[in-house]
Formats: sequence, C-alpha cells, structure tokens
Amino acid sequence: MDGHLPRLCLTIRCDRGKYWLSSVLLLMKARGTLLAPVLAASVLRCDATSPNVDRLPPVVQAVVAPSGAAAFVPTDTLQISVTGSDETALAWIGYELGSPAGVRDSAAVSGTGAQHSFRVALRAEWAESRISVSAIAQDAGGNRGTRLQTPIEVINAVRRPMVGVRLPAQPYDVAYDAPRGRLYVSIPDSNRLVVVDLASRSLAPPILLWGRPWGLDLTPSGDSLVVALRRGFSLALVNLLTGFVDTLALNMTGGLGEGPARVCVMKNRKVLYITDFDGFGYGNDIRKFDLQTRADSVVFAGFGIDQYGFIARDQRREYGIVLDNRSASFYSAISNSFGSVLQTTGEHFPSVAADSSLHWLVGNTLYDRDLNLIVNLHPPGYEYGPTAFSPDGRTAFLAAYRSYFRVPVPSAVGPRVFVPLTPQRLWYLADRDVVVATTYDATSSEWRVWLIGP
Repeated sequence: MDGHLPRLCLTIRCDRGKYWLSSVLLLMKARGTLLAPVLAASVLRCDATSPNVDRLPPVVQAVVAPSGAAAFVPTDTLQISVTGSDETALAWIGYELGSPAGVRDSAAVSGTGAQHSFRVALRAEWAESRISVSAIAQDAGGNRGTRLQTPIEVINAVRRPMVGVRLPAQPYDVAYDAPRGRLYVSIPDSNRLVVVDLASRSLAPPILLWGRPWGLDLTPSGDSLVVALRRGFSLALVNLLTGFVDTLALNMTGGLGEGPARVCVMKNRKVLYITDFDGFGYGNDIRKFDLQTRADSVVFAGFGIDQYGFIARDQRREYGIVLDNRSASFYSAISNSFGSVLQTTGEHFPSVAADSSLHWLVGNTLYDRDLNLIVNLHPPGYEYGPTAFSPDGRTAFLAAYRSYFRVPVPSAVGPRVFVPLTPQRLWYLADRDVVVATTYDATSSEWRVWLIGP
C-alpha cells in the first residue's frame, strides 16, 4: 500500500427497486494488515422501511356477451366481464359505455388480480347507434388503466332463436332437402357440398366434388342433386340414396373459361342453367339440359346476365324465370319453351323467387305470372338487399343491415328480425318456418349460415 486510503463507492439496488442504498464509503488503513473497517452509509431517496412507490397503471380488459358479432337489440342484456391486474394492488375495476348510453359502473376489489361481471339492460332509445365500450381499473396508488374495447351496435330489430353454423369458405348456393331435414351448401373453394343437419343444427359429413361447385337444385323425385361444376364444364348428378356421383357432359368448349353457374330442375326433368365466363360483360348463355336424353342445347346465346344469375322456378316446377339486366323471360315446363322477353323492375340484377301461384318477387317488387306489377314492398329502413318468398305467397323476406324484414303481403310493414351480420342471401323453409341467411364477418374472415326461427 502507498499510504493513501483506498476509496470504494457502491450503489446498491434491492427488493425490486423499492429501496436505494448509495454512496457507501469503505475506509481502511492498510499497514500490512487490516486494522479496522469503517463503513459509512448514506441512504438516499428512501430507507429500508419505506413503502413501495407504484407508478405503473393496472392492466385491464373486458369481454362483452352474448358472444359473436358486436351487435345487439334493445331487449338484450349485456354482460360485461372486466378483468384487471396490477403489480401491487387493485382498488376497483369497472366499465363505461359512451354516448348515447352514458352509463358507467365499478366494483371495489383487492389483490393483484380481479374479475367482475356487470349486467347492462340495453334501452330502446339507444337503437341505431354505435356505442363505445371502455374497461377501466384503478390501483391502490391512484394509477388508472383504460382499454377501449370493440364498440357495440344496437340494431332496431327483434331477436328470434337462431343458430350460426360456420362454413369452411364462401358459399354460393343452397338447396333444401325437406324429407331428410338437410341443407346442401355449395362451397366452390373447397370443392364440396357442406351438409347441415337441421335436427342437430350442426354439420354432417360433406359431399366431396370437383370443378368448383356453384348452383344446385334437387331433382323432382328428391333423390338426387344436380350441381353446376363451374370449372368442370359439366353438371354433377349426386344420388342421395347411394352417394354415387355421375358426370353429365355439357356441349361447351370452355372458351374464355365458360362453365355452368346456376341451375333449376323443372318438372319435365329439364335442367335450366345459365353460364359464366372469365372476364367482364353480359355475354352469358341460357341453356337447357335434358336428364332423360342427356342432350344439351343453347336457348339464348349472349343473354345479358352475370355470374350471380337470377334464375328461379315456381314451387311446382312448372315455370322458370331468367332475369337479365332489367328484363325477364319465362320458361314453361308444360310446353317446354320460353316466352317473349318482358320488362321488370328498374333494379340491376335483383334476386328473384316465386310462390306456388306464379307470383314472382323480383327484388322487393311483386309481380303476377305475366309480370304485371302487384305491389312494391318497401318497409321503412329497407334499401336494397337479397329477398325470399314464402310458397303460399303471403310473406316476403327482405334483407337489410344486420337484419331482414318479414313483411306480410301486400302490406309494406312487418317486423325487422335481427341477424348478427348483414345477410348475403336469404332462403325460407316454409315447413319449418325457418329463415336461412348466409353472412360474412370481415373481422374474422368467417362465413356462416344462420338458421333463424319464427
């Protein structure tokens, strides 16, 4: 040693930052041996008995039920489950609904983690509004954490019993098999028909196909399905008794990717179908295939119709209708011929359905068998959307935002029925009084088929 006193400065942090010890000066006199240590300690900021200083806000989140899309009706009661956590101790957790609700509530809690559920009855005056939802928590130190959740929408509609069945991809068409209690849903991207069992309201084993199945319809006997194979340039005949699939070749070259799109099977076992091709324009054909002779023929070439082609038949399969841009042509299974082209609604490519008395619902306009206008159905709140029609001609179903209108004909006023998402298409199963709607959720990228009771 050189006679100088060595100086050692230490800064010590202990107990997760609760206490600080600093400027520890160790002095020693060195004359060959350690004579006596002298420890000087200066405690800055706090001492060993100081409480923890918590400057971090708690973490909080909420789950809103009923689960599913964040849309509800005024008669619903929300359950908001708030979960919070803090490194030291929570004081309370709660929620807040924004305008026009302006409702908030909280509950005292303790510990580093807590959960509490709140119930909120939605009010009629909140209808047709989008309301923010915030989860809030405060700790014992007064620090507050807030998390903005997905807003909710309150739809001015009534809720009916419903079940949503998730589909593997986008659906194209639906056929109803009443004797077996099944829906067949064509899924082009996965080359299959999804089978929905209506008794269990769940998926049954699918029917595997090829060539991107699009439109489909049951045969008059109900023992088979005719399916348009868009990329197979053919029709598939699916025997529902044996499961055997027969391929019905069509007289087309496949130029420009032309293939069958939507089909209707008539009483005389003729299949009316429209074609689609790759590209843009209205050059699709109306064609006819004979299930007896397997002859395929063109009825109208280059008819002004697109791939979502509007073709329908009446409940007795005696008459079919095909719509182009703003006109239509009828097919008679009795005479096996098409009539002249008639003018219809001014809407571009509306959906079309028929009852058993040859009344045609084209969009939201009802016509007689000769396309003479009967009534325009336009309930308040309806703008434009797919429609469906009951076989007895007494009820029309008009899709709207997250809902559909159930309108008694010829009245233009009826209940608005809630659907969690906006229907892409509608069907009506009269013997069960069930509405079928397909929807798409852009948030989750999920397609569903909904079965909605009376």
